[in-house]
Amino acid sequence: MRPLCEQKITCGELARVYEQDGQMWTKKIATLLETLNSAVHAAGGSLPPLEAKRFREQYHQLMRRTEQEC
Repeated sequence: MRPLCEQKITCGELARVYEQDGQMWTKKIATLLETLNSAVHAAGGSLPPLEAKRFREQYHQLMRRTEQEC
């Protein structure tokens, strides 16, 4: 199995995994991605560097927790 960071997964697939398996990380990642998407659209398509960095840090933190949960 490939590491999660190399897999492409949609928010719909994340929701399915949460509903079927109860893996909370999927809901957290989906929420973060939806929030990020809204922020990018509100900013006109590109986030300021500090805000982008904050989202990357949140994403990486969630991915580290994911590896522990799975």
